[in-house]
Amino acid sequence: MMKKSLLRLFAVFLTLSLFAAACGDDESSDETTAGESAAEASSTDASTAESDDSCVAGETDGDLNLYNWSEYIDPDLKTQFEEEFGVTVNEDNYDSNEAMQPIISAGNSGYDLIVPSDYMVSILIELGDIAPIQKDAVPNLSNLADEFASGLPYDPDAEYSVPYQWGTTGLGVDLAVTGEDVPQTWGLVFDADLAAEYGLDGAFTLLNDPRETMGAALKYLGYSLNTTSED
Repeated sequence: MMKKSLLRLFAVFLTLSLFAAACGDDESSDETTAGESAAEASSTDASTAESDDSCVAGETDGDLNLYNWSEYIDPDLKTQFEEEFGVTVNEDNYDSNEAMQPIISAGNSGYDLIVPSDYMVSILIELGDIAPIQKDAVPNLSNLADEFASGLPYDPDAEYSVPYQWGTTGLGVDLAVTGEDVPQTWGLVFDADLAAEYGLDGAFTLLNDPRETMGAALKYLGYSLNTTSED
């Protein structure tokens, strides 16, 4: 049983970023066959995606190829989207930003929409791998809280991304193993003697994310988890 998080660490803003323009006049989209990935099911080649850059709200020109973290969107919501717009949502999943990024940066991935974390958005922008958001085609941007509408460090002008989820990272412990008096410290991960004292000798898992794991280590050692110092 997972209990409350121990220390407030860092808010990871998860953003929706358009990889390629989704609207245009292309009518030669291919249908997805069973077992085919969203990347393989791309209905628009790179040259078309670059030239067809005009969308309006509610306009579609084919199915939606989504590259996302697992369990980040309610399957019923995808079904409702398909029924409302008469398209198919083809979703592939990845388990880390670093697994996703090379596929996108290689080009011609076939994905219309990706869901990177905050720091990865700035990397993809710098590499020229994602297209600006066509804001006229996203009317629900008006639902964003003011603090998320612009001014975020990874995309200051909110030109390439739209905030989708945010949260904090912490530790969850099984009190049946540790007891109620377990200290609220990252030492449970990084101090082997302390972990063993509370029955957690090697019995933990961490996210497959270098920023998360290095950030936790920096926090434990008393450094800023946002440091850019190589030392």
